[in-house]
Amino acid sequence: MSGAGGDPADRVIRESIAAGRAAPPEATEQILERMATAPFERQETPVRSLARIDRYLDLLVAEWLDIPKLAAEWPTWERHARLDFVHEWPIQEDRLAQLRDCAGRGLLTPPQRARYETLLRLVEQHRPTLATLLEG
Repeated sequence: MSGAGGDPADRVIRESIAAGRAAPPEATEQILERMATAPFERQETPVRSLARIDRYLDLLVAEWLDIPKLAAEWPTWERHARLDFVHEWPIQEDRLAQLRDCAGRGLLTPPQRARYETLLRLVEQHRPTLATLLEG
């Protein structure tokens, strides 16, 4: 930083925004350099994302808890219903991958993290049964 006014590029950006005008062309390179090197604070997870995480946890825990019941009923399902399930299951896998990504980036709250760990145990427990259903 340079002096009490902060970075010169920050000052140009603030002044341009306040005046409602574009930054002068000669400042563009300076602004781009500042954007590339400026330290950014970690943003909190938006509430919308936290709600989506909760929704995915609810859905996936319920889906994985149902696998044993589904396996027991599977022989009675008609062929088209089985095919629908097989074709739609990748949506659940995608949601699981999104949760895995959120967990890896530290975006889960402690209660969400606990539920996610429960989900992972269910996946580990029921994955072999699910694989049999998806293959057959």
